Amino acid sequence: VSARGPRCLIPTRPPSIRVRQPQAVYGLLNDGFENGTGNWSFAEYGFSPVGWDPTTLESKRGDYSFYSAAYNNDEYSYPFYEDDMESWAWTDMDLQGARRVQVRFQFKNDSEFGYDYFLWCASADGFFYDCEGHTGSTNGKWRLVTMDSRNNAILANTLGSPFASYAFIFYTDGSIVDRGAFVDVMRIRAWGP
Repeated sequence: VSARGPRCLIPTRPPSIRVRQPQAVYGLLNDGFENGTGNWSFAEYGFSPVGWDPTTLESKRGDYSFYSAAYNNDEYSYPFYEDDMESWAWTDMDLQGARRVQVRFQFKNDSEFGYDYFLWCASADGFFYDCEGHTGSTNGKWRLVTMDSRNNAILANTLGSPFASYAFIFYTDGSIVDRGAFVDVMRIRAWGP
């Protein structure tokens, strides 16, 4: 008499299971400019030494914002930018493996229409930047800018780059000044594998 157990088939290969991998969300920057400028680098390419720095003159949330003319020695009694500015502030973004990137911030601007510009820009290599921007006045109101690589070529070009960068530029001509640009409540997020 022989005893036999139940028959079982052992598959020669494991069954095919399709599992969708969640995309991780990385907070590259969340800045209200309350704690200084640790994530930012700066350069002045115009004839004016005035440039980007935190200020308490205006803010959307908290006490500080990022101001295009904050290096002015007397920004409280003379809160205006100067002629011949080309002030840059940028933050680096490592977007290796990123499938999507999104930038959001609020801004308020008063600049000479058609001659003085507040620009927001992105670069895949840290040298050549593509920009969008504003000239003129926001009439004392904060405006929201949302850029997403899904529908914005400027950000889409940065995906996969370990040398990507995001910048604010304030550019002025040789006459007529105003208050300038303020930026607050800024966030950069990336989605990856």
